Amino acid sequence: MEEANKMFSVLDLSGKAAVEIGETSGIGETLSLGLADAGARVVATGRNAANVNAVAQEIEARGRNTLRVPTDTRDKASLRRLLAAVWSVLKKSKSC
Repeated sequence: MEEANKMFSVLDLSGKAAVEIGETSGIGETLSLGLADAGARVVATGRNAANVNAVAQEIEARGRNTLRVPTDTRDKASLRRLLAAVWSVLKKSKSC
């Protein structure tokens, strides 16, 4: 996974926010950590709250802030909660 994250080293996403759906394992986790390494604030999402917290802790260990929002993309109400959570943070600041 470390080599995959090196791809993001050429990107500067400082001050940007990223929402990666299903980021708690595999490709999604690698992408989320890479986005964090590139400077983005990543919104941690996924169906399993424990996995969301684990990935969020890894993001925070990289010195990035994260918003933790367990989300089931098969459920419209869950997606609405994700949108509301992200929107409320974005309204308060220029980045999530």
